[in-house]
Amino acid sequence: MDVNEQGLYGYEYFDHYWTEPERFPFLIKVNGNYAGFALVRKITQDGENYEPYVEMAEFFVMKKYRKDGVGRQVAFYLFDSFPGKWRIAEREVNVPAQKFWRKIISEYTKGNYKEIQEADWEGPIQMFFTGQ
Repeated sequence: MDVNEQGLYGYEYFDHYWTEPERFPFLIKVNGNYAGFALVRKITQDGENYEPYVEMAEFFVMKKYRKDGVGRQVAFYLFDSFPGKWRIAEREVNVPAQKFWRKIISEYTKGNYKEIQEADWEGPIQMFFTGQ
């Protein structure tokens, strides 16, 4: 994605995280400094035959905090905070995100997760359960 004229990335649903009850924004701080953010949403209706799930819509940790375990700590916190079925999808071109999520999810679930591909998404999707 390119930035807009103000140097910002546009995110169509950003405002919805403060107005819709099934969307949850999180700011990540380390020692009082902003270090990233996470946008989580609950999907309660997804077609005819659906099972509700939680989705990590966006997850970002600034590079300087990535090797300190901040992402792991935040991911585990979010998994614990939203028990149930989870889906995390990464774009095919985002290999670092794929490596991160496979490692974190495998550690959290002790390897008890499934990875799938779907026709309407270009990249892997991990599915797992938390709080069970």
